[in-house]
Amino acid sequence: VIPIRRWDGKLVGMAGRAIDDQKNKKYWNYWNFTKSKYLFGQHMVSEDQLVAVVEGEMGVLRGWEHEIKVVGLMGSMPSEDQLELLASYECIFLALDKDEAGFLGRDEIKKRLSHRIEVYDTTFPDGKTDPDELTQREAQQCLLHAKKLL
Repeated sequence: VIPIRRWDGKLVGMAGRAIDDQKNKKYWNYWNFTKSKYLFGQHMVSEDQLVAVVEGEMGVLRGWEHEIKVVGLMGSMPSEDQLELLASYECIFLALDKDEAGFLGRDEIKKRLSHRIEVYDTTFPDGKTDPDELTQREAQQCLLHAKKLL
C-alpha cells in the first residue's frame, strides 16, 4: 500500500500495488481516490526544481532511491489537473515507459506544455523500456543526455 500526498504533504489517498505483475490490474485506488488530480511525489519536489516525470509510483520510488527529483502521473496519460501541476515546474524531463501508452502520454505533454515550460525527453539504454529497470548511473545519464522537445 502506497500513501498518496498532495503538494503540502496532506494524505489524500492510498494506492495498492499487486505483487504479481501478471495480474490484470496492477494498482488499486482506495478511499475513492481520484488520482487524476495529483502527481505522486509532488510533496517531495519544489516548483523551482528540475523534475523527472514517470508513469507509476514504483518509478517515483526508484527515482528517489537514485536521488533524482521525480513525480509520477499514476498512469501514462496526463489529466488536465496533472498538466497544470506539471506546468508549475521550471523544467521537466519525461521518462515515461518506452511503450505505446508511454509515447502517447509523452506526445500529449509535449503538445500541451512545450510552449509553456522547458520539456526534455529521455532515452533509455538498449533493451530497457521502464525507468524502474534503470540503475542509478543509467538514470542520471538519461537526464544528462535528454533532448529538448520543441
